[in-house]
Amino acid sequence: MPGPFRNAARRAMAGPTMAILSGPEHSDADTIVAPATAPGAAAISIVRLSGPRTAAVLEALSGLPDSRWVARRLMRVALNNAAGAPLDDAMVVRLRAPHSYTGQQMAELHLHGSPQVVQSALEACQLAGARLARPGEFTYRAWLLGKLDLAQAEAVADLLAARGAAEVQAATRLVRGELSESVGRILGTLEALLAGWRAALDFPDYDTGEGVAASDLEVLAQCAAQLARLSEGCAERGAGGLSVALCGAPNAGKSSLLNALAGDERVLVDASPGTTRDPVEVQIVVQGHRLRLVDTAGLRRSDDALERRGMALSRRQAQRADTVLWLLAADAPSFAPPELPVDAVIISKSDLLTETQRQQLLAEAQRRKLPCLGETCAHDASSVVRLTGRLMAHLQLHDGNDKDARLLVRQRHLTALRSAHEQLQTARQAFGAHGAQDLLALDVERAAAKLGHILGRDVDAALLSEIFSRFCIGK
Repeated sequence: MPGPFRNAARRAMAGPTMAILSGPEHSDADTIVAPATAPGAAAISIVRLSGPRTAAVLEALSGLPDSRWVARRLMRVALNNAAGAPLDDAMVVRLRAPHSYTGQQMAELHLHGSPQVVQSALEACQLAGARLARPGEFTYRAWLLGKLDLAQAEAVADLLAARGAAEVQAATRLVRGELSESVGRILGTLEALLAGWRAALDFPDYDTGEGVAASDLEVLAQCAAQLARLSEGCAERGAGGLSVALCGAPNAGKSSLLNALAGDERVLVDASPGTTRDPVEVQIVVQGHRLRLVDTAGLRRSDDALERRGMALSRRQAQRADTVLWLLAADAPSFAPPELPVDAVIISKSDLLTETQRQQLLAEAQRRKLPCLGETCAHDASSVVRLTGRLMAHLQLHDGNDKDARLLVRQRHLTALRSAHEQLQTARQAFGAHGAQDLLALDVERAAAKLGHILGRDVDAALLSEIFSRFCIGK
């Protein structure tokens, strides 16, 4: 992301926002240490250091002064603990400010992957003047020092939590600044307009231009169009992937289909209707995307109080799901009740389906304006594969290698983009009606504030705490 936008975001930070991970015990002037690899035995484990005492800590462990370290080059070093006892024969890399992940003085100790070696290294670093890092503190410092903006910092967390190639690639696009650069360009244009208008308002006796020119309104229209395209090119990233509710009459094959899609017997299946009473959720990865499949109780008239409670839960689950699929069993097809928000139908038990019945079901689905994702038999693997492809197309989820795939962003990003677009539209319409330059500037300032919020301007401590507390130790 271009430097001026990052620096502007940094300058906008002040007060309690800066103290979210700081204070008497947790100052960003401290030197922090943490394991950067998962706990447990491994071939190699990495311990990270960041802060002004990094060189002193390294010298305490290795006996080498800072002048002996070549930046960004792995060096084989014998490390000792505070008592001078051997700690490990390690590979160490020194990263000098500002050319490091955090922007501070940093080092990484590449140790033999024994948990005891890692623990001893952490203790030795603490005795030499470092303290244990809090979750996300390395990335927090990188954000504070302008190495990345807040949207990129959030993308780092998304990358760590990614399951599947598509999620990895989507998060990587954000880490590289694809969203931030687009937002930064629009924000820079709006701020340039505002600067000119403020000069005209603040210094009316000087020739600073004609105030709001026709070309300025054209620029605003272009910014609004860019925001509309950017919003359309983004999709909200669900915490656990899109939820897909499998609904239908009892014994329609919902549980069998869920097991077939999951590739494992996750749900009990029986020929007797009403086996599933409570919704059962299973998370799967399909074509690099996470999906949450929800098996629901069959919907029918029933005098059984427990079954009715299960059906009520199923209806609530369907209301909350991103997509609701209704299964039409070939041996006893029935369509969903009108109050259920069905998005598409699937013909199940296709091995029992006749051609006449197929045509009748497709015609009825078309009359109800419900797309049919095809026919499937849980015991026919090829039909399940075909259904999977059609489901992903229906959900508009692309392969991660698709360059035209939408950016997966957080809800707050998408909300801010849409709000900024609406604010610019309001500003243009109001100015056209009343011609009030001060009101136009106020609306544009509000739109700019929405965009700045994406990058980390004027964000409150609660949001920062929520973002960085979700990181692991060492990142």
